[in-house]
Amino acid sequence: MAKSAITLGEIVNVIIIFSIDYLIYLSWGPSAMLFLVIAGLSSIGPHPAAIHIIAEHYEFIKGMESYDYIGIWNIFNLDVGYHI
Repeated sequence: MAKSAITLGEIVNVIIIFSIDYLIYLSWGPSAMLFLVIAGLSSIGPHPAAIHIIAEHYEFIKGMESYDYIGIWNIFNLDVGYHI
């Protein structure tokens, strides 16, 4: 896999995300942050096979498209990787 440099857009994205998280923490406290973590984990699940969603939807190499995953993991993921 080719190495890619961090872009300005990615840096801005991280700054915005942490800023909003900090505002949420200040406004509603640590229980709101715990809710965000639990909601994030339950959306794709803590199962190691769930990480394939990132590989399907994030473009690691510019111009490299993501495709459906219809391999053996679909037995466990109930065709999560299959896109119509």
